[in-house]
Amino acid sequence: MRKLKKLITIAISMILAFTGIVFSNVFTPIDLFAEGEGCSAELPFEVSTITGQNIYTLSACYATFNEAKTAMDALSTTIPDVVIRHPMSYSPSKIIAMSRGIAVTYDYRTDNTSTVYLYSSYNPSTLSLGGTTTYAVNHRDMQYLGTMGYSQTNGIGIVKIRISGFTGYINLKNTDLIPMIHLDNGWSFTLGGTPAGSLYVEAPFTTIPKMNKYTVISTTYGDINGQTHAVNDLLHEYFSMWNSRSYGTFTYGPAPDWLAPGTYYSWDGITFYTDRDCRNPVYDDQVVGRYYQYYQYLPLRSDTKYTGDELDAYVEIALGYTNTITSLEDPDRDTGSMLFDQGANFVSAQTTYGMNALLVFSLAYHESAAGTSTLAITKYNLFGWGAVDSNPITNATEFVSIAQSINEMMGIHLRGYISPENWRFFGSVFGTKNSGMNVKYASDHFWGEKIAGRAYKIDRWLGSKDYQAVDYAILNSNTTVNVEKTEGVEATDLYTLSSSLKEESLILLPFTKITAKYWSRTPTTMPADASGNMIAYADSASQLVEYNRDLSKGYVVSSNLSYMVPRLVDGKAIGQVETLAWNGNLLSLSGYGFFKGYNAFTGATVSHTLKISDTSDQFYPLADGPIRELLTTDFGSGLVSYDGSGYSSMNIDLSTLDIGEYRFAIDVKEDRYGISTTIPFNYEGELPQDHVIDGKFYEFQRDTDGVITLIVNYAILINPYPTTPTNQNVTVTATVSNWTLNETSHTFTENGSFTFIATDGNGGSASRTVTITHIDKVAPVITIAPYTTENIDTSLIVNATTNEGTLNASSHTFQNNGSFDFVATDAAGNITTKTVTITNIAPRYVVDYSISSGAGVLSAKMNDVSITTGSYLTTGSTVVFTATPNTGYFLTQWTIDGVPVANNVTNTFSIANITASTTVTARFTMFGDVNNDGKLTTTDIVMLRRHLAGISTLDALMQVSGDFNQDGKISSTDIVLLRRRIAGVI
Repeated sequence: MRKLKKLITIAISMILAFTGIVFSNVFTPIDLFAEGEGCSAELPFEVSTITGQNIYTLSACYATFNEAKTAMDALSTTIPDVVIRHPMSYSPSKIIAMSRGIAVTYDYRTDNTSTVYLYSSYNPSTLSLGGTTTYAVNHRDMQYLGTMGYSQTNGIGIVKIRISGFTGYINLKNTDLIPMIHLDNGWSFTLGGTPAGSLYVEAPFTTIPKMNKYTVISTTYGDINGQTHAVNDLLHEYFSMWNSRSYGTFTYGPAPDWLAPGTYYSWDGITFYTDRDCRNPVYDDQVVGRYYQYYQYLPLRSDTKYTGDELDAYVEIALGYTNTITSLEDPDRDTGSMLFDQGANFVSAQTTYGMNALLVFSLAYHESAAGTSTLAITKYNLFGWGAVDSNPITNATEFVSIAQSINEMMGIHLRGYISPENWRFFGSVFGTKNSGMNVKYASDHFWGEKIAGRAYKIDRWLGSKDYQAVDYAILNSNTTVNVEKTEGVEATDLYTLSSSLKEESLILLPFTKITAKYWSRTPTTMPADASGNMIAYADSASQLVEYNRDLSKGYVVSSNLSYMVPRLVDGKAIGQVETLAWNGNLLSLSGYGFFKGYNAFTGATVSHTLKISDTSDQFYPLADGPIRELLTTDFGSGLVSYDGSGYSSMNIDLSTLDIGEYRFAIDVKEDRYGISTTIPFNYEGELPQDHVIDGKFYEFQRDTDGVITLIVNYAILINPYPTTPTNQNVTVTATVSNWTLNETSHTFTENGSFTFIATDGNGGSASRTVTITHIDKVAPVITIAPYTTENIDTSLIVNATTNEGTLNASSHTFQNNGSFDFVATDAAGNITTKTVTITNIAPRYVVDYSISSGAGVLSAKMNDVSITTGSYLTTGSTVVFTATPNTGYFLTQWTIDGVPVANNVTNTFSIANITASTTVTARFTMFGDVNNDGKLTTTDIVMLRRHLAGISTLDALMQVSGDFNQDGKISSTDIVLLRRRIAGVI
């Protein structure tokens, strides 16, 4: 009954939501304790499995959230969809934790705003949020990573989430949790709803939840020259949980080679998964693929290669806008755009204020709806500057011209987002909610993706001049970067990029080496004055500040940094074994192994392990090796260093290896990025000489494919010899290459050991001991169990056992006096025979009986007791046999010991006073089988006709058989009946 009430409540919510009926500001939650079923006030936390749409099957109830969470985690190892529900939850479903699913932003329970704040940390004691913040739009999906804490007194809790790369926390009150099974099956779900007294009153609503997804498609596009190109594009579609409506699909960027056409899921736009749970990542060759959309992570302090005329051509030709809009009432508004003929202003501003014109143009396109927005037309505001979510039109800044809007955006406003001292600085890229301007600039968590996607489409239409034109590095988390004023001189910081920044992008020019360190030049995020000092945004917040690229430059010690250069990353690990030799009885090797595109500086935590495989794997950690500067040139383009890629170990102990054939490989692990793989043991040099360690022979071999194999065998080779039990002597022979043996063979006449010793004449020796334990020259012993020796008239069973080996029989049954041989044979071939002779059984005779032909039953009795064929009887016994023919048969003959019994075709036959073994048979014949061949044929009909015609005469037996109707005579009726039987009619 309690479940039924819950389903009715949910159904009513769905009807009201879809019909537009508004609830009052008093929201009555589901009563989880209804009618005394399920959980109680003492055990209020309900752990349930989801067994259908909005159907929760109770598993158990718990007193505390932690107890319930432990139970949920354990249960989810066998059942995928498990939830915790609590009556104080603000969500209509009452779900406060789940094993898998998504979370949805919903701030209306706290504020009358369309956005919700997300935090980087929380206090587990007070369940309060803190740290760095970003914000997102209501009704958007987030990855659910767990419920960290919950208060059963007020329904407040902390949920760990991930959205657009940002991993953080949200108040449980400001989110609804949707189990993944609803998305898997397309089931509807009820969420939302504000409690009494809220600033914004909204009833719960029902929707079919959907999760944002990425799709790779094969498509074509045209360019400015009218050429058509084939490409795989990466698209992104996202949804509103309010009404299941798609917000559309936009082009994110060119799909990387490792993403084949299909659908994928990602919570950061970098790592992609084939499943909604995001547990099965897509690999780029040997490592998990990481996609950095070029324009999304391209720093603003870069230049486009395009001219103003080329940007104008995109507006006029690609977009089809042919005029500037003069007002909202302009009759040519449909063909106009405020971006028309503004290319020169963007490129001029790039030259003056040092921001990439293509990127800022793409930003303007996005914020002004391609230059057609009301703000762009009425306020010359291309960027929505000042248009806060709560009051965008009124609060938006008004400019005197489009040129002013562009200049102030580059020269003032955007500087606040890329000036490291400013609270809004999270990187000088458009980025995500984890890094770049998207953290603070826009509530739309795909804002950076959309602008980057537009830049990609513009660039490719204009000829792809900008794509991959600038090399930049993605800094690893927890990396602090000191930007120095003077190359080669540390501690003259212009500014510092904090280690708290995530996915920070840094333009790098090819480095130079100064005092054993690599130095790279980078454009500064802030403009420099005439002295080369930084102009902070805080000191020039309202000023148009020009950016002089000759002055605005800094230097970083790339040897100190942990980063990757996306252009160089191809998912492959590169390795080479450079030396391989014996160092006494230890193996020495050196070489390098690294992941292409990852800066493996000297202090990097790149580890190498020698893996030796036979039937199992054995691992030998390798010590760091010397610097490989050539690798930095060959594989790093002067942008990444592989100084930390070397290994060198002089003391690898292989003496414990068992006899076998081993293959070598190198495991490479880059701890900073959590990537690892196994690379082949590539060694092209001369193989080490054969070597003997502790009596074992070590030989390196190289096959035609260059694969290195280590063969481990005994130094003294023992030729095969019998190892199964034997009663013969065993001779063991030994061989050795180039050495001298003390004996080449040894014959064992009994079990024992012998040691072969080989010497090289120079004091070297090896030994190998052979131990024989399988010689057995002792015959087994047979023991006969006691048996009666008194006179008997029954059979006698004699049992036997052996102390080893097998017996030909463990027992023998004597039906009469006689002898039997018990024979025991052991594993070595030794044989023992023991004969048992019986003389105390009175004479007994076997009676066998059977049916010689035909169909019927033959039975026998002695003294009215049934006996079976083969029974043994004593002298003087009388046996009565009874023959019962089947229908259609009659008894035609008895035989005794093969001799027919004359004048007896009755169904019973007796033998009195048996004095010898006897065999009795009975023969049955079919009526109509005149020639007694066991079957009815036309020959039988012919014989009957000839008999009736007087041509031939049937004997007495034939006449009985021919009397088919059994009326005592042969007539034409018998022929007719026989013919009908043969024809199958009767």
